[in-house]
Amino acid sequence: MTLASLSLLAASTSHCKKTSDEDLIKATIRRAIEAANEKRSGGVVEDAAEDFVGPQKMNLGDTRRMLIGFFFRKGWVKAVERDLTVEVEGETAKAKLTVAVAEGNDVKAVEDLVPTNATMLEVDMTLAKIDGDWKFKTGDYRRVGLK
Repeated sequence: MTLASLSLLAASTSHCKKTSDEDLIKATIRRAIEAANEKRSGGVVEDAAEDFVGPQKMNLGDTRRMLIGFFFRKGWVKAVERDLTVEVEGETAKAKLTVAVAEGNDVKAVEDLVPTNATMLEVDMTLAKIDGDWKFKTGDYRRVGLK
């Protein structure tokens, strides 16, 4: 009986579902959002490739410095994910993130936001699998209306 149970357990664990590339990419993006909420500019770009190209064609260093300036200038900041889509094509991917960025008043959920203290951004990113990890290659954003 014990041998049969162990065989069944071994067979079932060998069929464990592997985490999909889409889920790995979403986790990478969500780590960047978490870092933004903690005002850690280095954490926001921690998973960026060395040749990353950011907003206004900024390189990785300039993008990090822009984030430092934003975080110091704004005081309290909270980023809340509204929508995240990922399309994987082999070793590359495209992602689109809609995020509400609130400033000033502490917010727990998107429903707490009012148009006077939130900005909706749509962030377009490309990623590449480098040495087995998904890395940001490009990133740019634009303001969008509150939905």
